[in-house]
Amino acid sequence: MAIANPKPGGAIVLHAFDVDGPLYSRDIDIDFAAYLAKKGKFGKEISRQMVRKAELYSLGRMPYQQFAQEAISLFARGIRSQDAGDIIKEAELFVKSNKRLFHEGGIALVRRLGKQANVRIALVSTSPLVVISAIGKALGLRVDYVYGSAYRSREGKYTGEPITGEIVGYKKNALNALAVKFGVPNSSVLFYGNAVTDFASAKAAGVRFRPMKPSKELAAQWKLHLAAKHVKSREASSKLRAKLSAGKSHLF
Repeated sequence: MAIANPKPGGAIVLHAFDVDGPLYSRDIDIDFAAYLAKKGKFGKEISRQMVRKAELYSLGRMPYQQFAQEAISLFARGIRSQDAGDIIKEAELFVKSNKRLFHEGGIALVRRLGKQANVRIALVSTSPLVVISAIGKALGLRVDYVYGSAYRSREGKYTGEPITGEIVGYKKNALNALAVKFGVPNSSVLFYGNAVTDFASAKAAGVRFRPMKPSKELAAQWKLHLAAKHVKSREASSKLRAKLSAGKSHLF
């Protein structure tokens, strides 16, 4: 996949990556929950419920927004009463011990982009902020900002309540907020995603989109999108040629 490199010293370009799919080969929230459950730091039955929800989603029996919303709520319940500082440490250990589950190509791209001064890198996911935040440090990547699901804590212990609210429009809002944060127009944001919902979020936010490890549904939709762009480009070229021809005819 060819990525245009920003010119040194040029305007800021923001590259935003979804995590599940483009960078991580599975559902990182479910894997992290199972990892914690094995250590007695997450409810085992709740971890199993998260797996069942993911299966329903993969079979097309549960819409994405419902799956994402329920996963957020279940994870909050699973870490209830756990020490927040301890979970942060476990997140970094989890990422380090599961490096093989990250796509080499995606991680290499993030690492290459991170060497460019006028590039900013963000991770955008509905998975837990605590594990998404650990990716940069654990894998030695430069990550400038992270969006993930946050969970309420009191006196250093998780309360079992998610801070992240309604999931509808989550990624669209995150992409808009990132553009504002880094002071760039939405056209200078490139979002990498693997699902039809990612493409929809990018279009709704008015940012550029690049499929990365796309699902079958996204691959088909992206093909149609490129075909439509090609047709529009040909139509625009034809109109321009017609105008130029009409202009020349008036000269004689």
